[in-house]
Amino acid sequence: MDESLFKKNSSSKSGITSCCKKCHNLAEVRADRSEYQKRYRAANASRLNEYLRNRYSAKHESYVEYRKANKEAIRAAQQERYCKNHEEILRRQRGYAKQSREGLADSYIRRVLIVGTSLSSSDVPQILVQLKRLEMLIKKTVEDEANEKC
Repeated sequence: MDESLFKKNSSSKSGITSCCKKCHNLAEVRADRSEYQKRYRAANASRLNEYLRNRYSAKHESYVEYRKANKEAIRAAQQERYCKNHEEILRRQRGYAKQSREGLADSYIRRVLIVGTSLSSSDVPQILVQLKRLEMLIKKTVEDEANEKC
């Protein structure tokens, strides 16, 4: 058996894949594999979801512990990064704010509605956001038409 006809696979016992390069690249094999994966995921959805949930939970816990243990170092690194990239950060923030205003994003409209009140953005119902968006679009259209006449 000529090992040069097989792809390397460090996780297998022999160190090579179980099928040759030619077979491995065939579209039929890929299609069969993808169909098998779809069937397997559908049949084992709850088990896979539980596995991912547990895996995320463990990673999240270790992340929280690390953040608590290294609070000052993280804060110092963030401060240093901010100082080095201050102008770039401000430029991006201004661009995001402009895009939010021009696109009339929900977050922008919610901020407009709650300015000067004790409300939070979660207190504003979606229907009110939609109505305010319509009002703002109408005002903008009227202003644009008035500017065109001048």
